[in-house]
Amino acid sequence: MLSKAMTGRTVDNRIVRGRAWYLDVHATTPVAEEVLAAMWPWFSERFGNPASAGHAWGWEARGALEGARDQLAGLLGIEPGELVFTSGATEANHLALMGVLEAAGAGSRLVCQPTEHASVLEVARRWGRQGGRVTLLPVDGDGMVPPEALEDALREPAALVSVMAANNEIGTLQPLPELGALCRAAGVPLHADGAQVPGRVPLGQVVPHVALLSLSAHKAYGPKGVGLLMARRRSPRVRLEPQVPGGGQEGRRRGGTVPVPLVVGLAAALARAEASVAAWSERARDAAAGWRRVVDDALPDVRWLGHAERRLPGHLAFVLPDRTATDMMRACPELGFSSGAACQSGAPSHVLLALGFTAAEAGRMVRLGWGPHLDEKDPGHVAGVLERGLGGRSLA
Repeated sequence: MLSKAMTGRTVDNRIVRGRAWYLDVHATTPVAEEVLAAMWPWFSERFGNPASAGHAWGWEARGALEGARDQLAGLLGIEPGELVFTSGATEANHLALMGVLEAAGAGSRLVCQPTEHASVLEVARRWGRQGGRVTLLPVDGDGMVPPEALEDALREPAALVSVMAANNEIGTLQPLPELGALCRAAGVPLHADGAQVPGRVPLGQVVPHVALLSLSAHKAYGPKGVGLLMARRRSPRVRLEPQVPGGGQEGRRRGGTVPVPLVVGLAAALARAEASVAAWSERARDAAAGWRRVVDDALPDVRWLGHAERRLPGHLAFVLPDRTATDMMRACPELGFSSGAACQSGAPSHVLLALGFTAAEAGRMVRLGWGPHLDEKDPGHVAGVLERGLGGRSLA
C-alpha cells in the first residue's frame, strides 16, 4: 500500500483498494516474477565477482555472466563479443555516440534527428561544444525521418548516424531498413536507441539494419540499472573509445564490476519479451484500438500523435483539445499514465516542440500504453475509466 510518506502526495482510496491500472509502460515496467527468480540467487549465495579469476566464487559468477552474454547474443543473432553491458540505454547511447565520435577524431560529424531521446540530444550538444559537427535531420509530421533526407545528409562525410528505432513519446517506428541500407552504402555506422523495442517489435526487424543498438532491461519487465550496447565488429566495423575507463571489464570498453544479478535479469527479461512478442503485440493493438475509440467518442477534436500504422503496438499518444494532462490525471486517478518522457517530466516535450506544437499544446499531451501485466478484463476497465473521466457518451 502506498502512503503519503512514500509518495509525497495523498493517494486516492480507489487506488489503495487495488482498483488501479498502470499504463506508463513506456517509462518503466514491473520486474516479472520469472525474471526476479532468475536473478535472486546471484544477489546472495552466488555473490562472486566475475573478474575474480583465482577461486570458485569468481568462476561461478563468470559462468553466469558469459552464459547471459551468450543467451543475449543468440537472441540478437550476433557474436557474444559484440555486446557491452551498461547501466541502461542512456549510458549505452552515450557510449555509442561519444565512443564512435572520439574514435573517429576531433571535428567528426554526427547525424541525428530532433525527436531523439534526450540522452542522444545532450551528447550531440556536447559534441558540438567540443568543436564537432552535428547535422539534425528533418522529420515529417509523424516524427519520421524521410530516407531522402538522410541520403542528402550522407553526401558529406559522417562518422555516425543515430536514429531512434521507436519513439517513446509518440510511438513512431522509423524506417530502419531504408535508413540502414543508405548508411551501409555510405560506409557509415547507424546507431539506434531501441529501448522501446523488446516485447513490442521482433528484434529481427531491427538488429539486421543497424551497426549499434542500445537496449535496457526495465522497459521489458526486467530490472532497472542494466542495459547493453550492441557494437558490430564488421559491416561496417565499429570502433569505440571507452567512456568509463578503469578496468579490463567488457573487453576494456566499459570499466567497473559487472553486476551479475542484473545482467542475468536482463537476459531473462529480453528472452521472455522476444518469446512472447507476437502474442503481446496482438493484445496490445486490440487494447489500444478500444481505448482510441473511447477517446475519439469523448473528444472529437483530439489530435493523435505519431504514425497511424508504423508505430509501437499498444502505444497511444494524443493532445487534449480543452484540458491539460494534469486535468485528465485528476479525472482518472485510477490510471497511471504520463504526459511524455519520464526523464523530461515537468518540461514541455521537445518531441512535440520539434513537430511544431506550442509549449501549451505540449502540456496537453497524454501517453497511454498497454503491457502484459494487465489481464484480459483490464482493457475494458480502463476504457470505462477513460469514458467517465473524459466525459464521453456511453458506447454500450
